[in-house]
Amino acid sequence: MSGFRIFLVCVFIGVFGGVIYDAFFLPRDLCRTKWLRFVCDFLFCLCFGAFYLFSAVNLALPPLRFFHLLGLLLGLFLYLKSFHKIIAFFSEKLYNKILSKVHKRKPRHGRRSQRGKTS
Repeated sequence: MSGFRIFLVCVFIGVFGGVIYDAFFLPRDLCRTKWLRFVCDFLFCLCFGAFYLFSAVNLALPPLRFFHLLGLLLGLFLYLKSFHKIIAFFSEKLYNKILSKVHKRKPRHGRRSQRGKTS
């Protein structure tokens, strides 16, 4: 396989890495705690590394070179600048819908809670 084809394969692997990132982005964005962000980022790195290793072995890619890393980063960048914006838009809508339902379920303290009580 030529160097250019290997570069393109790495770009496609990077784009799929963006899909993996979105799988970990939603819980990371919903909870917003530091430990969950760390766990999600760590799991993303593990999954992306495992996917790259699986792809490299199955496609018989040569040993890791600098242009492989450039292809992976370019693919991830292209994903984040295109499809990720669509996914982030819908995840924000989902987050707002969940948040509004949570606020509706909270008990309200006011006149209604005082009905029927004698002082």
